[in-house]
Amino acid sequence: TATESLRELLDKHSFDVTPMTLVDHEVRGCVGCLKCFFHTPGQCIFDDLCRALPERFVNSDLAVFVIPVSFGGFGADFARAYTRMMIQLESHLAEIVDGELRRKRRSAEEHPPLLVVGLEERPDSDVEAIFTNLIERSVCHHLQVPAFELVFLDAEQPQAQVSVTLRDALAELERRSS
Repeated sequence: TATESLRELLDKHSFDVTPMTLVDHEVRGCVGCLKCFFHTPGQCIFDDLCRALPERFVNSDLAVFVIPVSFGGFGADFARAYTRMMIQLESHLAEIVDGELRRKRRSAEEHPPLLVVGLEERPDSDVEAIFTNLIERSVCHHLQVPAFELVFLDAEQPQAQVSVTLRDALAELERRSS
């Protein structure tokens, strides 16, 4: 599978991999209480997997999101986890960057480069364009990653092609982040 190929590739590059599979956990959505903004800065009131995500993200050398693509978007599990992670990483303070409003980071620590693997049933350029825009404008914009690479894999791709696609994406991401 794509996840196994990715794991093998990261092992070859000596990355210490800590998989966090959302479907194995109950992921609660943000309730908008703003306690993570003001009362317990950077820490969500819900003590679940999503509370650990921001710290693991910030302390990693590389973040990898493997996301099933559905109609050009991501599923509810990822949306809930991403929203809670983003809220915990951002402060309530904002600034204008390149003509856009951005929330300031809670921490001065640099965020890691990001590899996003979009999993499709079958290749679809329209779906890929929508998903690419969604990832660039929301995930990469809010997380303020120094570099990111997005690749699409589908169920029909031969394993050898999956491995080459992932290897090339990781090489490009390493090139952009150095």
